[in-house]
Amino acid sequence: MGRERKTLENIVELDNEIAVLLFNHYSNMKMIKNDMGDVLDLLDAVAEGDRSKKELLRKKILDNYNDLTRANLALLDELYLKLKKE
Repeated sequence: MGRERKTLENIVELDNEIAVLLFNHYSNMKMIKNDMGDVLDLLDAVAEGDRSKKELLRKKILDNYNDLTRANLALLDELYLKLKKE
């Protein structure tokens, strides 16, 4: 069994609000990771001389970076609030 699957199964077994937060956060990170495939394709296009893709590449990189930062802060805030209630 892979580490990813085992970790997700462990989180689901918690069966509480924190488990939901962790699973949702993982899903968000997975979406950002998948979008980075598009970023690599854009990078290849720019490297081949397609200057029109340069701005789209910059936008996607910045969006992913900002989304990652916001998602991590949101998770930390939510975890803090949940743990503080306990």
